[in-house]
Amino acid sequence: MKDEQVHLWPETLLYEGDVCVLKATLELPDERKEIWFKLPQEYSSYITDLADPFLLAVLFTAMRYGKNLNVHGQVSPFLLEHLEEFQAAWSSWYPTLYRQVDIKADQERESELKPSQGVLVAFSGGVDSSFSLYRHTRLNPGRRKKDVGAALFVHGFDMALSRKESFVKTVQKLQTITGSLHVPLITMEMNLKTLADNRDHSHGAALAGCLHTLAGGFTGGIIASSYPYIHSHIQIGWGSNPITDHLLSSSRFLIVHDGAECTRFQKIKAMCHWPEFLEHVRVCIRGSQREKNCCRCQKCVRVMLYFRLAGVGLPPAFERDVSLRHILSLKLNSFNQLEMYQLLLDTCMQEGRHDFWVQALKITLTKNRLRHWLRNRSLVKKGIAWIRARR
Repeated sequence: MKDEQVHLWPETLLYEGDVCVLKATLELPDERKEIWFKLPQEYSSYITDLADPFLLAVLFTAMRYGKNLNVHGQVSPFLLEHLEEFQAAWSSWYPTLYRQVDIKADQERESELKPSQGVLVAFSGGVDSSFSLYRHTRLNPGRRKKDVGAALFVHGFDMALSRKESFVKTVQKLQTITGSLHVPLITMEMNLKTLADNRDHSHGAALAGCLHTLAGGFTGGIIASSYPYIHSHIQIGWGSNPITDHLLSSSRFLIVHDGAECTRFQKIKAMCHWPEFLEHVRVCIRGSQREKNCCRCQKCVRVMLYFRLAGVGLPPAFERDVSLRHILSLKLNSFNQLEMYQLLLDTCMQEGRHDFWVQALKITLTKNRLRHWLRNRSLVKKGIAWIRARR
């Protein structure tokens, strides 16, 4: 009889030259997948001996299949308890996509206490992660201030593993940013994209899984907020959010959702006198040279306009400015992109800015909302016609 459950089989830590490889096999009802994390061997003493990173990596896959998950390794009972609440939230938000599943581990235990290097910041070189790194090393966030031990850049997250040259060049730039704050940069490779999960939903858990790989040397991981707490703009069903991120913690490794009390405009204003950030900030995920900002995609344009609004002008990280024509020709292809631009426009209004580019922003938002409305209306009509044709 075919096994209708999902099995996760972590393997013993491997060494390939100067690289440590954490590997596991995910056994689904209809296929098997191999997933892995790779880290420099110099951090081998920091690598966790629990299966928590793999559990977080495959969680959305198990919920998508709606099959109970058996982890053939050791898992934190604290994490298992909180993943029940995590699943309850996501299955409530997307009941047609995800089902809450039972997770069983061969053994439940917390990791041993070891000398700590502080917290680990998930770092991409963008505005949000740069702000989290900057506020905990140069600003004063009060009692929430964390002792940052290192930043973690993950290859395979927003940059394809095949882009080796871009990865090397990007690391050099990111090291300049983190080095200016005396924070070491740790690099990692992973292949979690092979799981084919919805990245808008699963990226928070996947990023937490990457951070958990180093739970043997750090007390927790920081995931920078994408959206602020502003009621009209906070995205509940976004993969990383202040409601469910903390549920990705073990008792010895806490995941912190950081910086949601600040808008992106406030974050940029706080960092506008940080030269290494202005020279190397990396926001583009569409350009052909991934170590550079293309200056034309919707994300590049949005960040450039925030810098303009903050009175910084064009930072050195952007090789060419954006014109009214570029703003007017923007195509915003998702609800999240519309909301991000609406927040930018709202900030312009709050700052009392009525420049020509702000008026162009109003026009392009109106055009894109109308385009989305017409597309959704057309899809509804096609759906009704399809149903009627099959009666």
